[in-house]
Amino acid sequence: MNQVTLIGIVSQEPKITTTPSGAQVAKFSVAVPAKKKDGSKYDEYFSVETWSKSTIEVLKQGQEVAVIGKLKTDSWVDSKTNEKKYITKVSAFSVFFAVDALTPISSETTGLASDEDLPF
Repeated sequence: MNQVTLIGIVSQEPKITTTPSGAQVAKFSVAVPAKKKDGSKYDEYFSVETWSKSTIEVLKQGQEVAVIGKLKTDSWVDSKTNEKKYITKVSAFSVFFAVDALTPISSETTGLASDEDLPF
């Protein structure tokens, strides 16, 4: 199964291009926080592309997102060195703006009764 789920921050302004057929694609990177064995923190950066028009219209640098997609490897020949080059990226099926998804649900946000409100 080829499926990737990332939760992180859009680390650069998305680059939007249009294909000859008129389809738009947004390319951006997502910074995902990680820890080393010694406890020090760093960010892993993942290249992502999405073809979703609704996502392309609102995606901005600095947004917290959840990305679901698959790994995809593209290749090309470098015109200067004549070497074959590769890039592996995440081809996103879905991009969610994670702020709401990561906010814990409470009785204040849902309007539902909490355990203290129940009579039994």
